[in-house]
Amino acid sequence: MSISLQESLGTLKQQLAIAPHLLLCADYDGSLTPIVDHPDKAVLSSEVRDLLRALNHRANTTVAIISGRALGEVKERVGLPELIYAGDHGIEIEGPTFRYVHPNAVARQEVLAELAAALGSRLQVIPGAWLEKKPFSLSVHLRHVEEAGRQRLRDDVTWCANEFLPSVEMTDGKMVIEIRPRLDWNKGCAALWIKEHLGVRNTLTIYMGDDRTDEDAFERLTDGINVKVGRPVNSAAGFFVDSPNEVRQFLAWLTETA
Repeated sequence: MSISLQESLGTLKQQLAIAPHLLLCADYDGSLTPIVDHPDKAVLSSEVRDLLRALNHRANTTVAIISGRALGEVKERVGLPELIYAGDHGIEIEGPTFRYVHPNAVARQEVLAELAAALGSRLQVIPGAWLEKKPFSLSVHLRHVEEAGRQRLRDDVTWCANEFLPSVEMTDGKMVIEIRPRLDWNKGCAALWIKEHLGVRNTLTIYMGDDRTDEDAFERLTDGINVKVGRPVNSAAGFFVDSPNEVRQFLAWLTETA
């Protein structure tokens, strides 16, 4: 059961005081920025950008953005080259001095391209449906599809994806269906990879995310502070905040405390 992060800051402050290093991981859409009607409109505020920069400049803190967006896109939107970024649900990871791509993901790009072609021909007859193609994943957006047509869209996507099993897997998100290579790799694996890459023993992780794919991180980072952004229904996170605005408030608190 998740409890309010705002009401637990005293306990968290004690954990921060004894941690030799802090790895702060955050999702982008719905966590650092509000959910909007089109991904292009999800713009990071200058205040949150400044807070991320200030935290990352601390000697004992590393900031990582772990997103379902393509790596290049999330880097451009955040605009802080000194941070660590993981795109395509962690398949690509890049920092100022390193770059990692899951080796098996490259081999599945041809499969994703074939699936994208199959989906494209079916989705074009469903008003409002939109297929987002990324280097190592696909996103089918439902937000602008009339409610009566969403189940048909889900059925069509499932039918197409089933033709490519077991090479791909699907995850239902907030008005989006995510299709990824089946790799036994997710945002949680990426966060652990980053933590190990830092090479600092007893690093404390804070992971903040709002969607189903962030639950993979909550389930993997069992010794960290996991924060669900939004209603914590059936969430593996130990804590929750109500909105990206409370994420901003927490980041401000962290800059004064960590």
